[in-house]
Amino acid sequence: MEAAWVLVVTERDGNPSGMEVYQDGELFTSLWLTADLDGSRGKKERVKMKKDKLHLRCEVDELTDLVHKIFSIPLEDPRNPSDSNLLRISFNKQKSRPLMEFFDDNAQATGPRIYLQEWKLAGDRG
Repeated sequence: MEAAWVLVVTERDGNPSGMEVYQDGELFTSLWLTADLDGSRGKKERVKMKKDKLHLRCEVDELTDLVHKIFSIPLEDPRNPSDSNLLRISFNKQKSRPLMEFFDDNAQATGPRIYLQEWKLAGDRG
């Protein structure tokens, strides 16, 4: 039987600030984040992504297994890389934080840019 996943997003001053992920009713992980909405496409422009071709590229090794479980998005095939229909997690050197970005069917960044400030698996101390 597949696990039931629930994602609870918290906000501060109207912006997302954290996510708690539950698996089968138990806390799995907590993530603290900031969202950069500058450059995000507004409602006027429709974002075209092909859901059946959506894939995940995680360039932050310590997050690969975690984000693959949370988002249930197939990992990119390294033999066939593509910037189209992509959720990319990379390390942003300027902010010294992992960064999540979304790319549409034309490989154009759609926004928002989400910076992961911290993450903790349930049961981790600290």
